[in-house]
Amino acid sequence: MANFVAAADPASKTAYSFTDQDSLDHAIRDYGYIPLRADGTPMKVQSLEGGLLLDGAPLNVLLGSGWYQGQMELLQPLWANGTVPRPPAAVLGVEVLPMPPAIAAQTAAYVQTVGKSTGPLGLSWPAWLGLAAAGYFFFR
Repeated sequence: MANFVAAADPASKTAYSFTDQDSLDHAIRDYGYIPLRADGTPMKVQSLEGGLLLDGAPLNVLLGSGWYQGQMELLQPLWANGTVPRPPAAVLGVEVLPMPPAIAAQTAAYVQTVGKSTGPLGLSWPAWLGLAAAGYFFFR
C-alpha cells in the first residue's frame, strides 16, 4: 500500500500528497479537498462513526498502517448491502494489526449501539421525541 493519499484543493485544482490521517481528515472535512485515485478520478468519501472511509476503506489502511483487528468485520455488512463500496482486493489483502486501545474502546462503544435505534433514519426514540417537541414549539 502507498503511504500517502493525493487530494485536490477544490479552489486551486492543485493536488497535494497527505501522509498522516489527521491532516487528510482535516483537509477533506474542513476545506473540501477531494481525495484522488491513482488514475486521477475522485474517491467516494463516507463518514462512519466519526472516521472517514475512502472507497470503502478506513484512512489508516490507505495510509499504510494496515487494517486494525475487527475493522473488516464491522464493515462486512456495509459492503454486503452496498452502503459502502467494497475496496479493491489489494486493499483487502493488507495485513491486519492489533487494534490500538483508544480505537478499541471507540469500536466497542459503536458495536454496543448498533441496532439499538428504533426509529427511521437510525434515530432513537429520545431523539425523535426531541425533534417532535422542537417541531411543535417551532410551528406553534
